[in-house]
Amino acid sequence: MDYPYLGNLTLKNKTLSELRNMIVTGLRGDYLVDPKVTINIVKYRNIYVNGVVNSPGGYEYQPGLTVQKAIALAGGFLAKYRKTRGIYLTKEEETEGLSQSQIEELLKGKHEVELNETVHPGDTIYVVSSFW
Repeated sequence: MDYPYLGNLTLKNKTLSELRNMIVTGLRGDYLVDPKVTINIVKYRNIYVNGVVNSPGGYEYQPGLTVQKAIALAGGFLAKYRKTRGIYLTKEEETEGLSQSQIEELLKGKHEVELNETVHPGDTIYVVSSFW
């Protein structure tokens, strides 16, 4: 993010409080005596739900989102599948640039997640099922 007087700021992996402190520290002294900074998130990165759900795709992240709520956003599980074989959660940086077959290999090594597990912006949920 380019901020006037401070230049380019790196926001990745920063909390709102850390970002606020970074801006306050940068502005204090040279430009302002006691700067007051407020930070609001306008839009989060989407989360993605793939696999045997009624409407796979990207959905707007909402604070407090869980795997169960994300699956509900995607229309729930497809009725024709009797049981889930697994629900997996990946972080954006884990799958960046991977092919479909590489993602399938990655999922084989991951553990299943619980429905109440927290989802973060950029996460992808894979719902894998079988007919049996």
